[in-house]
Amino acid sequence: MIEQAPVEPVPNRWQPVVRNTAYILGALLIFLFALNLMISSLQYLGKDAEDLILQTTANPFTALFIGLLLTALIQSSSATTTMAVALVASGAMPLNSAIPFIMGANVGTTITSTIISLGFITKKKEFRRAVATGTYHDFFNILTVVLLFPLEYYFGFLSAIAHYVGTTLFHEPITNSSESFSLLGWGGDSIIKFIITT
Repeated sequence: MIEQAPVEPVPNRWQPVVRNTAYILGALLIFLFALNLMISSLQYLGKDAEDLILQTTANPFTALFIGLLLTALIQSSSATTTMAVALVASGAMPLNSAIPFIMGANVGTTITSTIISLGFITKKKEFRRAVATGTYHDFFNILTVVLLFPLEYYFGFLSAIAHYVGTTLFHEPITNSSESFSLLGWGGDSIIKFIITT
């Protein structure tokens, strides 16, 4: 009798691609769910908290420095920007106040690169490269704000673009109301209402 060699399974090239795509879509769904939860939670802010947010961010310079300080404290411009998106979507912050707030977040994130470059202070060659790269990041973000902030402050340049894009995409003017806003239109709202009310 002739023995047959065991048949090795043919590796499926598409299996890792499908698995990784499912992971990415799952992570995106969880992110959208969390963002929708944050937006819905902010809608239940009291009138006093909403007035405080409006008062503190009414001045563009104050909004810029609040965004900078918040990002410097939590070391995440993405988290600060997500907060701004949630505040605008819930109607607690107007769009024209969110723009300087996000600009401040972009300047505040430059502190992170400086802190990381200080980690190489004992290695002279690596420290030079780290400081050079961190400085590039710092100057890019700071110069972007130096160029765009006056345009926004005097002419409402970025606000006008944001309003145009929002109006074009949704075929209705952007207001401070979020009554019809839903990131998860397939029923995620009922789950979020349950979480908020419990």
